[in-house]
Amino acid sequence: MPVETAADRAVFVDADEFGVTASYAPAGGSTTTDVAGIFASPQLDLFAEGSEAPGMEANAATFLCPFASLPTDAHDSEGDILEVPGTWQDMKGARSFVPDNDGADVARFVVRRIDPDGTGFATLTLSEVEEDA
Repeated sequence: MPVETAADRAVFVDADEFGVTASYAPAGGSTTTDVAGIFASPQLDLFAEGSEAPGMEANAATFLCPFASLPTDAHDSEGDILEVPGTWQDMKGARSFVPDNDGADVARFVVRRIDPDGTGFATLTLSEVEEDA
């Protein structure tokens, strides 16, 4: 018998508390599924080039969600898309995305990896979709 139920896991990604509701669209063309989760923006280098202080490398954006909430045809190698509501902001010259269910923007990401963690959650590793200008 599992320690947590799906309802227990849903508390951690509740869009009214900690999470955001994103739209997951499998590349195969099935219907889009709303998925509650926690979006983490990529980290950027905190120090300018030439600084003697240690810098921080850029990491990919991630989305933590209950594994069972993903569509059954979700694949990380076929170009699935995750759309996350929020707002783009300039932070000291770097563009950053802040997730927010009431945000004015939507960021589109390609799902690069789906990593189930064995506890009922999965971490999606994302790459931003570059929109044509």
